Amino acid sequence: MHASALRKIWYKRLGTFKIHASRHTFAVGMEEAGARLSDIGARLGHNSLQTTRLYMTRLHSAENPFAAKLEANFGIQQ
Repeated sequence: MHASALRKIWYKRLGTFKIHASRHTFAVGMEEAGARLSDIGARLGHNSLQTTRLYMTRLHSAENPFAAKLEANFGIQQ
């Protein structure tokens, strides 16, 4: 499948043309499913466990631990 076709699918489903965002979703999804860091890194094509560890740390640093409470306070439903 051509990259532009994938971008259209991503935009339709995720609201973004940034295909790389799916790697983030995939990595976090694997982690939530109980995958080991080494398994995640292998699926992402990382050469070292340290790369995967850094990747996951950066992904989690963007999380807002107050998001659920803010959504409730503002009446936002998902």
